[in-house]
Amino acid sequence: MASTGSNTADFENVLSAPDDIAKDIMNLWWQWKSARSVAEQRWAEAKRYVFATSTRETTNVHNEWDNTVHRPKLYHIYNNLLVNTDFSLFPKSDWLEFISYDQQDDSKAKREAAVAYLRTKHRLSGFRRIIRKLIADWLLYGNCFAGVEYVTEKAMDPFSGEEVVSYQGPRPYRISPYDIVFNPTALSFEDSPKIVKIYKSLGEIEEEIMNGNSRFDEETLNKMKQDRIAVNDNHQTEMDKNKARAFAGDGFGEITEYYNSGHVLIHEFYGDIYDKYSNTFLKNHVVTIADGRYVLRKEPLNTYSGKPNIFHGVWKDTPDSIWGFGPLNNLVGMQYRINHLENAKSDAFDQMLEPDMVFQGDPEIKRVGAAIHYFVSEQGAVNPLAPDTTVLNADFQIQKLENDMEAYAGAPREAVGIRSPGEKTAFEVQALVSAANRVFEYQTNIFSEFLEQVINAELESAKQNLSGSDVISILNRDYGIEQFTKITREDLRSNGKVVPVGARDSARKSRLAQQLQQFYQTGMQDPEVVQHFPAKKVAVMWSEILDIENLFEPYGRIPERLEAQRLQMSAQEMLEEESMIDPTGLSEEQPIG
Repeated sequence: MASTGSNTADFENVLSAPDDIAKDIMNLWWQWKSARSVAEQRWAEAKRYVFATSTRETTNVHNEWDNTVHRPKLYHIYNNLLVNTDFSLFPKSDWLEFISYDQQDDSKAKREAAVAYLRTKHRLSGFRRIIRKLIADWLLYGNCFAGVEYVTEKAMDPFSGEEVVSYQGPRPYRISPYDIVFNPTALSFEDSPKIVKIYKSLGEIEEEIMNGNSRFDEETLNKMKQDRIAVNDNHQTEMDKNKARAFAGDGFGEITEYYNSGHVLIHEFYGDIYDKYSNTFLKNHVVTIADGRYVLRKEPLNTYSGKPNIFHGVWKDTPDSIWGFGPLNNLVGMQYRINHLENAKSDAFDQMLEPDMVFQGDPEIKRVGAAIHYFVSEQGAVNPLAPDTTVLNADFQIQKLENDMEAYAGAPREAVGIRSPGEKTAFEVQALVSAANRVFEYQTNIFSEFLEQVINAELESAKQNLSGSDVISILNRDYGIEQFTKITREDLRSNGKVVPVGARDSARKSRLAQQLQQFYQTGMQDPEVVQHFPAKKVAVMWSEILDIENLFEPYGRIPERLEAQRLQMSAQEMLEEESMIDPTGLSEEQPIG
């Protein structure tokens, strides 16, 4: 039998020669991927418990238990965090704000144009759906990754048969935590080189080449096709086991299965790298590799910052590593314990319903209908072997574990609409909710900072790629209608940034409303204090806190009172006219009969 070295050589000999820098980048991929192996195990276990339907699908498998119930407490926490985070980030449609760094006359118009442009694109690109997926990654894995691209999508008009642009503009996209690696010991994610894995089919690549918008060229595509033919012809050869395992870890079986799958595995390197083969330092470059062998492109990054538009959000930072730690990771053991107690209790209860029997002597057993009759001799006996009923107290242990899990996850029960025991005044409940929400607000603000990076990358991408003009919609608050207008690249060129204010604004307003209610019950009871608070300013403040600016109108009730008085006077005059009419319908001059 041939040695492993000869097998490897045989495998390499059937393929075209790999590009030199591709080998270095692929070595980095596997080095950084192995560095997060412990994190991947945690992700897999937490995800398994969140979406399990029974203990058979988890690591909590006990062959001695008859019951396999899985109490979905971990899913309950995950879902509550997901729903509350989404609601906190987007409490209303007006959740974006532009902060300008200059005070020019046209700064206000440009601020409105930038925010209106992003709102329009978010409605058309499915922005909220993508953000919900990123929140799910943030909760499940403790890490979420998003990229921003400028796309032009076309569709066929069913009536005219012409190809039309269905969407053009910036759009964020999700990167699975399994599909990206970087140097975990770097100072920050932005400073670290990173490699992103992408799957594409050969058909997609050929279509892109035909349309002239592909990173592939005909020569590289032909090499890849020849490799697939060569590997298929030599599929009987024993391949290198390390390479086979590597491809299996990327979602394929052995190497032959990958080359026969009709798919192409692409790795894109972003950052700084030294090309020792050409003795050049590539700063802020992107290098695209196909099949782990061929360099498709090697060029500087085309962004204003020189950094890729790829961003990383973490739930909790971990010491000495950029990889984050998720809210569910350290709750898996408690979920394990809950399932253990639930099924042990259920088995004990089943045994109480159908207990084991102890027979003494030789009793005669007869079934009468659904009942079983035991006929025993003088020295005989039949007794049930009942378990200890204290096992049913497991319900109290389960309840305590579930309450503790809520608190540990940063989503206290008060924050999800479940009130803790004990009589409380309205203000006490509000104070408890505010304090309980503090950890959750802190975490939401962390995601909001990540979201801010994504949104500003969208704006920068539009400034760089928008050609000609685009149509946006602007809400006219005075009339409550949408107005459509054209926007150019120059309209977006303003000195400032876009900030998502939904989460922090919602939390601030909630606390302010609670404090004002308490102030009305105490400080505003003193007439000497009341005179220092102008009613108009108080009304403006409440309209902002309650998001009812459209209802606010200075002294708006005065015209209403005048109109009401006019209507009342008009109605009074009509009544007087009606009362002067003779009920018989005859005037005074007309005699009766």
